[in-house]
Amino acid sequence: MRIKHALITLLLALVALPVIAEERGIYPTRTFDLRLMNLGDRFAEPPFRALAQSPNGLIYLGDDAGLIEFDGQDWRRVPVTQNRPITVIGVTRDGRLVLGGSEYLIVLSDPNRPQEALNLSTRFPTEFDGAGEFWEFAEDDERWCVRSMAVLVCQAGAQFEFFRPQRSYGRLFQGQNQILLQVDGQGLARVGARGPELIKGGAGFLDAPIMSLSQDIDGEYLALTRNSDRATTTWRWREGEPPSRQTGGLASGLSDSVGIGVLVYPGRFAVPEDNGGVAILGKQGQVLDRIDPSDLGVGSGAQVVMVDQEGALWIAWPTAISRVEYPSRMSLFMFPSSFYGGVLNVTRTEPGISVFNGNEVLSLVEDRDGRWRFQDRSRPGMTEILAHASINGTEYFGTTQGFWWGDADQAFSPETLVFAIAPVLDRPDELWLGIRRGFGKIRRIGGGWQWISRRTDLPFDTVQLVQQDANVLWLNTQTGRLVRVAMSDPDRIELATTDELRVAKDGQELFPSIEKAGDRIIFWVGGHGVYDVLDSKLVPSQTIPFSETGALRDIEIVDDNQILISAKDRDLALVKRDAGGVFRYSPSVFDQVAGVGRVRRLFADVSGIFWMVTESGLVRIDPTTESLTPAPQVVQIRHIQVNGEPKTNVLDEQEPLIAPEGSNLRLEFALPSYRAPDLNRFRSRIQQIGEVPEWSPWTNDGRRDFTNLPAGELVFEVEAQDSAGNPGGKASVAILVVAPWYKRTVSIAGFIVLGAMLLLLGVQWRVRALRARSAELERLVAIKTEALQIAATTDPLTGLWNRHRFGQWMRDEVPKINAQAGAADDDERVDLIACVIDLDHFKRVNDQHGHAAGDAVLKAVAERLLALRENGDLVFRFGGEEFVYLGVNRHRLEGKKLAEKIVHEIAQINVELDSGVLLDPTASVGWSVYPIYREKPELFTLDFVLGVADRALYLAKQVGRNRAYGYVANISVDELDRTQADWRAQVFNRHTDFLKRV
Repeated sequence: MRIKHALITLLLALVALPVIAEERGIYPTRTFDLRLMNLGDRFAEPPFRALAQSPNGLIYLGDDAGLIEFDGQDWRRVPVTQNRPITVIGVTRDGRLVLGGSEYLIVLSDPNRPQEALNLSTRFPTEFDGAGEFWEFAEDDERWCVRSMAVLVCQAGAQFEFFRPQRSYGRLFQGQNQILLQVDGQGLARVGARGPELIKGGAGFLDAPIMSLSQDIDGEYLALTRNSDRATTTWRWREGEPPSRQTGGLASGLSDSVGIGVLVYPGRFAVPEDNGGVAILGKQGQVLDRIDPSDLGVGSGAQVVMVDQEGALWIAWPTAISRVEYPSRMSLFMFPSSFYGGVLNVTRTEPGISVFNGNEVLSLVEDRDGRWRFQDRSRPGMTEILAHASINGTEYFGTTQGFWWGDADQAFSPETLVFAIAPVLDRPDELWLGIRRGFGKIRRIGGGWQWISRRTDLPFDTVQLVQQDANVLWLNTQTGRLVRVAMSDPDRIELATTDELRVAKDGQELFPSIEKAGDRIIFWVGGHGVYDVLDSKLVPSQTIPFSETGALRDIEIVDDNQILISAKDRDLALVKRDAGGVFRYSPSVFDQVAGVGRVRRLFADVSGIFWMVTESGLVRIDPTTESLTPAPQVVQIRHIQVNGEPKTNVLDEQEPLIAPEGSNLRLEFALPSYRAPDLNRFRSRIQQIGEVPEWSPWTNDGRRDFTNLPAGELVFEVEAQDSAGNPGGKASVAILVVAPWYKRTVSIAGFIVLGAMLLLLGVQWRVRALRARSAELERLVAIKTEALQIAATTDPLTGLWNRHRFGQWMRDEVPKINAQAGAADDDERVDLIACVIDLDHFKRVNDQHGHAAGDAVLKAVAERLLALRENGDLVFRFGGEEFVYLGVNRHRLEGKKLAEKIVHEIAQINVELDSGVLLDPTASVGWSVYPIYREKPELFTLDFVLGVADRALYLAKQVGRNRAYGYVANISVDELDRTQADWRAQVFNRHTDFLKRV
């Protein structure tokens, strides 16, 4: 047993009934809330009721204000529905978007050209009268359809079809190339050229409202209906067979109101619960797993689900969107609440996987129904357990009163404290025991045991034994000593010689553990690395170097050539022996394990399953679990600007971009791979036809700017890689840069002739006139440029810098702040105090006194904030009643004082209106400090700090307004879990104590 063991408080083990072990999948996720959906000058307007992905990989989302597009980098509002809510988004096989809401349907062929959209409600107005809200979309080889309760709208070829029900329509479902629809008063129908026609046995759904219907990859259907008592019933059938109600088919544990599910994996269906999360159902309709909204940090109520081209599940919540990678190779089994304390060992026993914490032993057992239960393996009469092991299929216990085995009802050698149990090489009926002040060997005799030999004269207790070969035994002690025992006769250990080894670092004695890989003994130290024995000393290993393992928490031998490690800087990693005999890190499925908390113990089962003991419970990892193969995504050129003017016609047509010589060109591109979009990489180049220039370096920036384009035929190319390094294809656009007319050959010849003539009339006069004109033009351009610069960066009402100027300042000054902070002492004033200010009840001022009164208040607040400045402080107006005050060259301890001063000063303002009314505005302030960590200033951006200040502002508003709150880091930078690509987005989920309120 690989432990440093101390005596544990005595607790008698009682026989307990099995406790059901809740199995929960652990899935890599990414959630986009309203703060992350940056739509420029406005926010998304939830709830989100529609979600779809186009063939080119873009994500489309419907909210109460219309259509939102996401390409992995940027969110964009597509102005197509005139701010009307969207309740359904369909994507046809030829890439068109079908958008629907209350009494309208729009077909959009090109999101870059919303003005060309086809509005069916305008084209067929009578067909949409009283139609109500449109919901689901489905498509087969002949047509696509969208339904409301009052009408079914389809398009077959160029023909639009409208079908009205006798009563009303239920939900519309997508099969494998067929459209299914529930018709109230009739049953389940297939939609064809003549409209809905009942399928075989479809009348069985006459009085059973279908909430969800999905088709498995093998063609089998699964339907969920709601009974009159609101219980959910499951139905299954195959094509050509009548639907069959499942015997005892109640989907227990499922919400009584669910949305339409999708197939996420063969035999697995994801079903959104209107008042909960997303339930994962099996082929029988049983709930296998659940994606809980609280685990994702969102409010409950899954609206709609979708599987993207990379095989991930997207979930639309009322105010957020989540992407979940399912299925997972990992499952978490929560320990019973009575099982407390640190787990000391995990192993395979006859009942199942067993864990031991010093007080009791629990076995995780799978029953015939596939449910997992924890069983208490402690025995009546067994005293405090000091050791637990499973050897050759038999379970053994070491206690404070002897040695227990199998189903024995009494202990062997009850006067002995047994700290450790280990097998004897090539002798299955013998065991080594680690005991008080020594060790010994016992042999199975009939139904009991007897001592063969033992020693009790050593100056330590033995808590671990590992036999290297027939003549060498290694002992581990509670005091950090390693003892090598050399035996001339293994049956007479009293004649053996002992040799002690110690390991220390920086004067501190370390406590090693022992592992055996084949005939090799491995020594490792928690928090450090692996050690080898050299000249009777322990020295850092050269074959398993620290550079490959990092600071270890645990190791598990997979085989002679592979070791699984858990380290401080990573959850799990595999190291393999290379041709030179050195163990090196090797990419594996274990690299995807993250978010499970600190790994305390590892165990490799003979079945190939790996088990981890974490702070959350027991984690099962099945490396053989297959995940869906993601479809390759291709980089896209999303936006082009020439001299600031958007050029949308080039994006979807094989036409060159035409630009005048000397133009400035901006190209924006994206790779619609959403596993970790921030880590998608790009490289690009622009070239003359026939040239092959170098590519730019790989970068995460999805934008390139070019200035002063030369005349000629150019090609811009961009290549991409997703977050895993998979190629993302290439995109290109031809660019024809046209020289101005006066640079063309004919024009130049004319200029020569004209110049000669003008020379005869007076070269000097002409030159003087041209110079004067040029000087005047330059003066006017300079004046205009300065005015435009001021207008672009200044808020016209208050005269403060605006959000655009804030972005410029941040790009220019944040690198300097980072450099100062990284080199500064703790007491130096190099921090930036970011205060987000929001006027309290400002809308009430506008509503009661008019916008002129609101403008007067805003001006008064701006003047007071400007009067507060010192040491180069800056004040910005972000819009509306929101201001940002940056305390420059401050110390982070000054944040609270500065924020409270701002609250106090604003509270002193009195604004007298023309009507004689006096207004006394107040404000709430949220603040934080940049950088969050001086030692790593680049770890979190200033935008992230503003988000933290926004959280504090929200708290101030909640508590009662007219006050200030701040958040600063509560944990050290080394405690942050940064093992995943999206660790910043998940930092609040993984570290609930990340921030402390000030």
